[in-house]
Parts: sequence; structure tokens; C-alpha cells
Amino acid sequence: MSIKRLLSLVAATAVLLLAVEAAADDFPFLKFNTPAVCTTEGGSIVDLSPGRYIPEPSWKILENEWKVLENTSTRLTAENKVLRRDDSVVGWKSVAAALIAGVLIGGYALDR
Repeated sequence: MSIKRLLSLVAATAVLLLAVEAAADDFPFLKFNTPAVCTTEGGSIVDLSPGRYIPEPSWKILENEWKVLENTSTRLTAENKVLRRDDSVVGWKSVAAALIAGVLIGGYALDR
């Protein structure tokens, strides 16, 4: 893997993590400073260690935002691949050749 690709991957991951973290800051957390014991609707008992937990409605919103970011990333990656291998894009060599040909033809026309 080239260094450019590795740096791009690191940058994209950092942006996604920052976006999710920024989005998470807008949502209410359940914060436990001490261990807690919770009972689910089904009657199961769950031991929770101290920390922050996201309630289910907020989790669904974050999950939807994550899916949108993931789909956008996938779409942009696919578009970049297509654009990089697209033969219809004029390269710098073609532009340089056209410019040189234009100068030569223009010079010939002016000498006549």
C-alpha cells in the first residue's frame, strides 16, 4: 500500500470518527459514575460498569447518520475510481501536444 493511500485512509477514518463524535456530543447520554444494575423489558438483569451509555432513540439517530456517512464514502470512492480510469479525460500530454501544434501552425501561418 502506498503512503498516499495510507494517509488518505487515516485522514478519512479520522474525519468519520470526529463527525460521529461531534454528532454524539449533541445527544443525551446516560452517565453512570458507579456500577449499576438494570432490568430489561424482558426481565433480564444487566450489570453496567461506570461510563456513558446512549439511549435507544439517540442510538437510532446516530446509526442512521453513520449509514449516510458510510454510503456517501462508498459512493465517493466509486466515483473517484471511475474518474481516475476514465479515458475521456484529457491528460496533460494531450494539452501540451495541442498547444505545441497550435504554436507551430500559427507560426507557419504568420510567416506566409
